[in-house]
Amino acid sequence: MNTPGTGPSGSARSYALLAVVGAVLGCSDASSPMGAPTLDPPFVQPPGEPPPPPPSTVSYPLACADLYADGALPTFEIEISEADWAALEQDRLEGEEIYYPVVFRHEGEVVTNAMMRLRGGNSRCGDKAQFAIAFNQVDPRGRFHGLRRLNLDHGGCRLLHERLAMSFMRDLGVPAPCVNNARLVVNGRYYGLFVNLEHVNQDFLERSFGEEGDDGNLYKGGLYLRTNEQAADYSGLEAYRSAPDVASLAALADLEASIREWAGEAVLPVHDNYWSDGWNYYLYDHPTRGFLFIPNDIDMPFTTAASQPILPAALQYPAGMVLADPVWRARFDEAVRRAIAAYDTDAFDERIDRWWAQIAGAAAEDPHAIYTAGDAEELRWRVHVRREWLLEVADDPAAW
Repeated sequence: MNTPGTGPSGSARSYALLAVVGAVLGCSDASSPMGAPTLDPPFVQPPGEPPPPPPSTVSYPLACADLYADGALPTFEIEISEADWAALEQDRLEGEEIYYPVVFRHEGEVVTNAMMRLRGGNSRCGDKAQFAIAFNQVDPRGRFHGLRRLNLDHGGCRLLHERLAMSFMRDLGVPAPCVNNARLVVNGRYYGLFVNLEHVNQDFLERSFGEEGDDGNLYKGGLYLRTNEQAADYSGLEAYRSAPDVASLAALADLEASIREWAGEAVLPVHDNYWSDGWNYYLYDHPTRGFLFIPNDIDMPFTTAASQPILPAALQYPAGMVLADPVWRARFDEAVRRAIAAYDTDAFDERIDRWWAQIAGAAAEDPHAIYTAGDAEELRWRVHVRREWLLEVADDPAAW
């Protein structure tokens, strides 16, 4: 007979228990007292280095680049040879747009391989030219504060109109260019005050739609390809323009975004942009959303009659097809009412006052065009009389 605790069954249990304990202890840190297990200390982010937000928390559009900051009046300085400046003057007379090498300066920063050319057609501001300053003509990777190009527009001698119009479009949630004003100095002399308008290009698409939405085809005026030029694939545009009905069109386009942009133009109103049968707009084929509209060069808003109809006599494609559909016409009407509600004259007055205070000194010194506080007051008046008419017809689409 086996003695209890010394027989086969008792010793087996003892050995098994020892094996389990040994296994547990063997997995612990041998350097810790009694082999007790230890835990790694929690990770602490170094001070001053906040973790980047997860991609899902980034919302687009991103904020405007610092060169378009609302509270800034940047000064851009250009050095150009006398011969090239004379050639630019001749280009203005002949309607040419040829790039010339310049040295670009801004607040101590220098770009030695920048290029400058004229932009825009005939001037509506005397002999004041408009300019494009490019940082990627010599080096395709060239950027200044993240931008490939600056557009300096005289605004038809209207310094605040486009700035106010684009701010309204952004209020509506439309992907619209950033705008402020800027001073230009050429060879040490103050040339003039400009509308500093964000260029609609790859930089704009990245800011507006992010990396997952910035590689679609961009068409100026709905016709001329401005991205992916080497591929030169117009098949998407051809399908869009030949859609036989609204259902087919809706499969190719973001119609909700489109009618939001149309409503904004209709309410402003505009002069030579998409809604007024003009050419100043971009059509963008978003990789996942399809075709949508981007406003461009709204430099003559608020200048027509206060009672300019919301519905023009002629509608460009595809607006005519879309508004002929009862469902989409109802959605457009609602978009117009939202735009009228956002047409906030108190907010507009505040912007006009603040911006005019910002630029008044530079405007008075502009050697090419002299602006006065009366110009700001006229803009304010036009905004208010337009608002009065909009409120009269807001609930009566038959009067549009």
